[in-house]
Amino acid sequence: MAAAPLPGLSAGAVADLVRRAWLGRRGADALDVRAVSDAAAVPYATSGVQGMLGATTQVDVPGAAGRRFAWVGADRVVLDYTRSPAAPAGTAGTAAIGRDLAWAARRRPREIVAVLSSFAAIGDLGAGMVGSLSGRPLPRSWTPGLPLPSDMAGRIAAARRVLRPSHLTVFTGGPQRLLGPTGLARAWTRRGMAPALAQEMERALGEASAAMAAASADADAQTGGDLLGAEDLVRGPYAGAGGGAAFGLRIVGARVLPVREAVAVALEGWASQADLCLYVSGAVGESPPGGLDAAVACAARRAVPLVLVCDSASLQRSELARLGLNGVYEIRPGRAFDDAPETPATAAGMAGALTDAVARVAGTWGWE
Repeated sequence: MAAAPLPGLSAGAVADLVRRAWLGRRGADALDVRAVSDAAAVPYATSGVQGMLGATTQVDVPGAAGRRFAWVGADRVVLDYTRSPAAPAGTAGTAAIGRDLAWAARRRPREIVAVLSSFAAIGDLGAGMVGSLSGRPLPRSWTPGLPLPSDMAGRIAAARRVLRPSHLTVFTGGPQRLLGPTGLARAWTRRGMAPALAQEMERALGEASAAMAAASADADAQTGGDLLGAEDLVRGPYAGAGGGAAFGLRIVGARVLPVREAVAVALEGWASQADLCLYVSGAVGESPPGGLDAAVACAARRAVPLVLVCDSASLQRSELARLGLNGVYEIRPGRAFDDAPETPATAAGMAGALTDAVARVAGTWGWE
């Protein structure tokens, strides 16, 4: 069993509930339950990447606007920026990310990990992060479409130096391109952005990303590196993650990876002795959960059936085989089509609903 966070429940809490619910129906079964992450925004819970990477000590990030936390451990610092997008065209500034990274770098860990939602409000492409990390903040009024400061290359070079010798890794739930038919502006049109505004946003993002890629190339000459060509930076499959923050993080030297790579490590040997694999995740919409691919691969290698238990799903039965699933059970059936927001009261009912759903699976898939 692999357990990702659910509304109001950490991955560890989900794992404990799943274990108890299954054993309540089939007490003699041997279980291997592991906490994983989909690198998704989960109401009233973190993404779960922290625990999966062994960074379990929560600390305050000093000087943060409001109260923000980091997780430390195993020579890592993990910063979690997964959150539900509130609005499409807000200039979601990333200056706070730069300040967080500077604080994390002063701890001199081997690795700094940032976690981004694959889909988020469109932001400043990490320009604000570069400014605050370098110690030369950009004007708060800067947005994509306005000219970059003339010394942007110097800011990028300085930001890269601040991060050394730590390695910067970004995990995101799945692909989100920056531009084009599958880019951020087009993704927001499917969620109600006016076509005219989307067209203007695409133009602004194109101009800003080209200017930042050019500044990155100039910074390469200053730092003696050659990270990626401008085309690779702009057209990469994860450049639009976090509303475009991944693009800026890549410019300062980050590896940007799908969370399934971390989940694959966490699930090593997971299905080796199994008769059935169970993956628990949040709501499933247009795309499968970020860590599910790793679970599918593990189960397929051992020819073991895999069942998905999710908060809610808009999947049709015909899609199960395509996703490598042998069954889907919803914890809160129909919620995928309910526009009501998650509240503390609704999240409080998740533990009981999860217990009932897992008991149903145990009764359906268990055998003697």
